[in-house]
Amino acid sequence: MSWQGPYRPLLTQIRECCAKIGLKMSPVCIDEFFANLRLGMTADQMRSSLAELNNSIRWEMQAVFFFYMAWEQVPFYDQKEMFGQS
Repeated sequence: MSWQGPYRPLLTQIRECCAKIGLKMSPVCIDEFFANLRLGMTADQMRSSLAELNNSIRWEMQAVFFFYMAWEQVPFYDQKEMFGQS
């Protein structure tokens, strides 16, 4: 199945954005999707791969951005006063 729809440029842009913000596995997942696409995929395989990509990006962003705190910032996390004492 040759797939040259509007989603190829979108996935390419998503891949670039993922790499730019430091995600490691999501760009690999997109590369694998494109490789499998070249070999031929059914609609169900494509849907499954895109769902896997969605999960990969979501999980990776949660792990990297929502649960990440630089060690330098840890001492400030539990302070009662955000900007020092008033």
